[in-house]
Amino acid sequence: MNLLKPMDFCLLPSWGGKLEKEESEIYVNAKREFINLLGERKRGWELVRQVWRLMDNLEEEYAQNNKIVCAKFCSGCCHQLVFCTAVEMDLIRHHLFALPRRFGRPIIKKLKQEAVKFHKRYKEEHGEEFEFNLLVRKWKEINDFLKKEHLGKPCVYLSAKGLCLIYKVRPWICRVAKTDTFCLERKEENMIPDKLIIDGSRTLSVFTLEIETKLIFEEIAVELIEEEQKKIYPAFEMVPLEAWPITKTFGKYFFSQDN
Repeated sequence: MNLLKPMDFCLLPSWGGKLEKEESEIYVNAKREFINLLGERKRGWELVRQVWRLMDNLEEEYAQNNKIVCAKFCSGCCHQLVFCTAVEMDLIRHHLFALPRRFGRPIIKKLKQEAVKFHKRYKEEHGEEFEFNLLVRKWKEINDFLKKEHLGKPCVYLSAKGLCLIYKVRPWICRVAKTDTFCLERKEENMIPDKLIIDGSRTLSVFTLEIETKLIFEEIAVELIEEEQKKIYPAFEMVPLEAWPITKTFGKYFFSQDN
């Protein structure tokens, strides 16, 4: 199946690469196959959920013949500043508010607290307000100090037991971070997202693992998310998960009187 074929991420379209003719044909056919498997395409956050479900199925199929050591309670890559697009955050928001109140409200309370802390640290470092009236803030504008400060700190959605509280709706960048070597064996490697690919208005970050493998279906998924993001929002930009609750777009949900 072409969808399960590994590719050099430096050549992939979303990373500014250019595929050779043969690889390009494989990619186009794989994308057509992915879209056919999706069925009737939904819009917005519902499309993101649709894409994630298909990705989960393809990931399971890939894992049947390939070693992936990532498992429940493994959270090595969850201790850094994690980010996502607005359309992905919209799915996360719907997921959180659909949870029974006794489960969802403590998470939302924590999110608001962490958002306020992030704002405070940004102001201390820059001497100015984080422009939360803007829709999004580019990753490259979150300075290295704040990125490094989060190294070793758990993601805002990581439970005390090491479980992802939004696993079914986790962002694309979390879904493609996988390895065939246990994190404890990788102590000398740089686990921060230190590779930036900037292409016009797009700023993407890669969790650089030495043996990281990109699969065609993962690239197709991010292409579809990127296309949907641009239909609804001004650009394909990312915001740390800690900051989304107090952006103009999502603050009205997280800081309403009911929450």
